[in-house]
Amino acid sequence: MRMQLGLFTRNVSNLVVLEDLFRIANKRFRVTPRYPVLFKFNVPTTESEEAISDLERMGIDYIKLFTGIEGICKQYEYNVWKKTR
Repeated sequence: MRMQLGLFTRNVSNLVVLEDLFRIANKRFRVTPRYPVLFKFNVPTTESEEAISDLERMGIDYIKLFTGIEGICKQYEYNVWKKTR
């Protein structure tokens, strides 16, 4: 959790869809958001290189997302790919 900076959402409810959880919570606390609480972005594969570059500028990489040897291997593989493209 420390490596991932603790920035994630964990669904511990019996609801499968996280949007349902937020919808119920809004009703319970009588909150009506003016905009969606959750956003989903589909990044086309043609834009993936730019998206990964943006994440790198924010300090987000495989090592931060996947702790241990898995993150190190994924980051190494990505670095090799980046140099050979």
